[in-house]
Amino acid sequence: MLEAAPGASILLGGDTPEARSALFSSIAGFEENSGPAIFLDDVPVDKISQRDRRRAITVLSPEIPLVRATMVDNIALGAPSATSQEEIIATASLCGLTVDGPPESSQERLEPPHVSAMQAARIRAARALVRSAAVLLIDDIDVCKDRDLLAAVLARARRANDSDRLVRSSHCWHGIR
Repeated sequence: MLEAAPGASILLGGDTPEARSALFSSIAGFEENSGPAIFLDDVPVDKISQRDRRRAITVLSPEIPLVRATMVDNIALGAPSATSQEEIIATASLCGLTVDGPPESSQERLEPPHVSAMQAARIRAARALVRSAAVLLIDDIDVCKDRDLLAAVLARARRANDSDRLVRSSHCWHGIR
């Protein structure tokens, strides 16, 4: 049995990246779990409503696409309604993104096919962090390639809530603690 205690960070390996991604998708509720039982605070995740599961678990993955909207709007997707614009902008800055002017200004809409892989990874990382979920599953090789970004994501997620649990796939192999 694999257990992630509050505050724990787990590095998950596996036969293939696809197998790890499938496990993360099962944990998050994107796919039906046909493997071992998965529990969140002693409750089987398949017994938790999709709504509650999505609040409790965030997946940082390139499989969750950017939308044609401003960078701030992309980051705010899925964030709790009480999340302030200042918090979104601060999180964007933490992830190496620059937001010019107030969010209401005429910011340029992102065209996802034209956003660089690293820019998209930074936006996805900021989006995952503003959600403030109890569990953060990191399955994003572009985030893992950037040691500074990965370190910022891990540090912020750990500070956000003492009950945070971090699970990283093995392409995040470098020794950041």
